[in-house]
Amino acid sequence: MQIPGIKESIQDIQQIARHLYDSDLEGYHHDFLGRRFHLMAVRKGIKSGAELKDAFVNNEDFSREILNSLNVSVTELFRDPEFFRGLITILKAEWNPEDLKRIWHAGCADGSETFSLAILLSEENLLCHSLLYGTDINHLKLQQASLGKIALKDLIGYVHAYRKAGGKYSLRSHFNTAYHQGILKGKLMKHLHFGYHNLSVDPAFTNCNLAICRNLLIYYQFPYQEKILAALDKSILLNGILCLGPKETLSGFSIVGKYHCISPELKIYKKIKL
Repeated sequence: MQIPGIKESIQDIQQIARHLYDSDLEGYHHDFLGRRFHLMAVRKGIKSGAELKDAFVNNEDFSREILNSLNVSVTELFRDPEFFRGLITILKAEWNPEDLKRIWHAGCADGSETFSLAILLSEENLLCHSLLYGTDINHLKLQQASLGKIALKDLIGYVHAYRKAGGKYSLRSHFNTAYHQGILKGKLMKHLHFGYHNLSVDPAFTNCNLAICRNLLIYYQFPYQEKILAALDKSILLNGILCLGPKETLSGFSIVGKYHCISPELKIYKKIKL
């Protein structure tokens, strides 16, 4: 059952979020916001859009919970293994293992996919001179990422995806295990750094050889998609690589002429113009 007034409350909540919590919700598709607000209202027993707005204004914990819920974090180790296999193949052909490489994973969530890339790079001897920066807007997920932990029962379930992604050895060999947790080994974690970054408003990273931003653009409206892609482009060096999600493309955006699509299936692009 639809809760009355949720769609009508979206614009007001966007303004409240900006003024009270310094959070910019303007770029999200309204349908996406409507679904998230409705889900939260049902979960909390809220009966109307007006009641939702009142809770947003007067209950900071509730508001933060809503804002965190907008950060879509569907992720796991070696999610979309064909992408990882294809990316590693490209990087082996493109990169000199002795050169310093900077990798930016925007929207990294709990770090699972950043861990995945680090593991595969290490197996190809491409990690020793690489630095991976995982960023997100969800502080709780970033805290989790910085610990490098995966539940042991989940780790066992990721072995098949690891193999499909091109993993060569034992997945557990990359983790220490204790108290039903797998903890990414220090020799991998020392190459990983996690921090807060909002792609639509914060300054871009610079001098990146690889930028990964998968399954994020689809939640934003066109003007914000343009801003996000401009920030990514500004960060990527000439001949650097940009990776988008399977339903995302550079077609129709201002930077499209600066990139050559290496893999149309995997949405992997190479920067050919500054």
